[in-house]
Amino acid sequence: MWAITASLVPSLAIAGLSGSALGSFGIYLFMRVFAGATASDIRDKDSDQAAGVITFPVAYGIANTIAGIQVLNLLSILWVLLAIQLHWLPLPALALLVSNGLGLRAWNRLRRGRTSCRAVLLLAYLETLTMPLLVAIGALIAHLAA
Repeated sequence: MWAITASLVPSLAIAGLSGSALGSFGIYLFMRVFAGATASDIRDKDSDQAAGVITFPVAYGIANTIAGIQVLNLLSILWVLLAIQLHWLPLPALALLVSNGLGLRAWNRLRRGRTSCRAVLLLAYLETLTMPLLVAIGALIAHLAA
């Protein structure tokens, strides 16, 4: 699933996005994919620990891992806002922040025990599928505005 979004980054370069826009989106994408992949690590913590695989949840505990992912979500929001302010990303890139809001809510619910890791993982998969659409819409709007 993560490869679907990541494989679109070269397509955005072909579509004419500048190097700074492409780099900014790549950094944002890394933070979001890392957060989503960590949901799998939380789900698999017991089996990873039994197999001797060191993941963030095994090394730092689930509560600290969730707190770290929430910080990463906030950093990715700040990154998009900074990239827009510096004109590295077009204003329609604000659409990317929809996924951050959903992510923050889901991780917060997981931290409070109000949802399952499975639900957060499902949200991460859905986010991965919708992110290319949000980026394409943003690129189209930026193109039409130019």
